[in-house]
Amino acid sequence: SLILNIDKYYFLKAPSGYGKSTLIDLMLGLQIPNRGNISYKGKDINKSASEIITGKFIAYVPQVNFFNDGKLKDILKAHHDNKEICDEDIYKACKTAELDSLIDHKGDYLNINCSNNLLNFSGGQRQRFAIVQALIHPKSKMIILDETFSNIDKETCKKILANIKNNYPSIGVLIITHDENFIPDYYHTIRLEEINNVIN
Repeated sequence: SLILNIDKYYFLKAPSGYGKSTLIDLMLGLQIPNRGNISYKGKDINKSASEIITGKFIAYVPQVNFFNDGKLKDILKAHHDNKEICDEDIYKACKTAELDSLIDHKGDYLNINCSNNLLNFSGGQRQRFAIVQALIHPKSKMIILDETFSNIDKETCKKILANIKNNYPSIGVLIITHDENFIPDYYHTIRLEEINNVIN
């Protein structure tokens, strides 16, 4: 079986076509494993993947994201209970995602109207806004970043990961990427080719 501590940091490594996406589906409870067990363990959590409701406490951020139309802050809060999220929460997440040069602290920029899947922003900025959506999840305990950094330069990737660790220390991270050059040393590498033992 595979045991992941939900508040830790992991890098999932495997060749293309080796089953990374299938493993993520299993972790999100979208598929049921034929054998073995996938569990989440952390503060106040001890569940198997088959027991969770996707999005309940895990935020999944794929390579390509789709956004609603409307005010920027409403778009970012679209998947969450708006009453639990204030402008300061959004600004903190934007700063963590290295968007603070774009989003002012007063929150005025959060009121701009956006449409067409945020096409007025670059691909890298849209990926960072998707990370913001994940970070402002009121009950988020783990973020799965699936090729989320493909349009972001490596130095900015390093800063974002360091910011998440410093600003959201209770949130664990699982990264799937073909480019491991920006992965911090404190991330535990999961090699699917060698996944014969329990990983803690």
